[in-house]
Amino acid sequence: MENKEQPRNMKNMKAAATNPVKGCISKQQKLDEIRKEIDGTGDALGMEIDKGIKETVVFLNALGVNTSQSCEGHKGKNSGFPWPWIQIDAPGEPREKYEGQIKLFEQMAEKKGLDPKDYWARPAGLPKSWFEKWERLHILWNKSIALSAKTGKPTGEYTEWTAENRRLYEKTSNLLEEFYEEHSPDFPENRLALDKFEDGGFRISFQEDISKKLSLKIIRDEMSGKERERQNKKLPARKTEMAAFAKFLEKKYWE
Repeated sequence: MENKEQPRNMKNMKAAATNPVKGCISKQQKLDEIRKEIDGTGDALGMEIDKGIKETVVFLNALGVNTSQSCEGHKGKNSGFPWPWIQIDAPGEPREKYEGQIKLFEQMAEKKGLDPKDYWARPAGLPKSWFEKWERLHILWNKSIALSAKTGKPTGEYTEWTAENRRLYEKTSNLLEEFYEEHSPDFPENRLALDKFEDGGFRISFQEDISKKLSLKIIRDEMSGKERERQNKKLPARKTEMAAFAKFLEKKYWE
């Protein structure tokens, strides 16, 4: 979900600063617009945002932190991560990250007998056959980025996008630091932390997940049933921790 702020009217901002009631109305209007936008978004399967993570997402965006994906955490194998998480990326991610990258990707796809256009296509119903092709193309896409990074220069759009991601990372890191100045998790492994990606995007997750690379184990289907069950038992406490962070963000927004 992208939070596209409208151009600010400086005259109205000054009036709001001298009129607390008007300032509150302006903040409420902004919050209502964000809620409406989030309610109108969904994932690739059209599923609405999880209720257990919604308030955290709403107030992050209200504070200028653009979220792109999220989940409240679910139990059971093949149901994603058994802890809440929120992915944060600057809006407007460019397709071509390095000069010549898209051309290289197209050549690699065609060599494998794949149509590169299928990487961005989303057919109705999202059939399994499409997902299988998309996964093969995604591997080639990542490979094209890695190879072109060695020989080509970053595009101007990609340079600007990664710079904005760094700004968002610093801002979110400061929010978490302030949150934990007044709050302590019940156990250290239930502490929220930031998992940074190579391109500057990042995810709000939990310290244990990041330090032990548990997300990667789940994605690769390497997590044992015993470990999954152990994580499932922690899920309620971690939902509570994320909800506490949402309350902090709400308070921060209305300050």
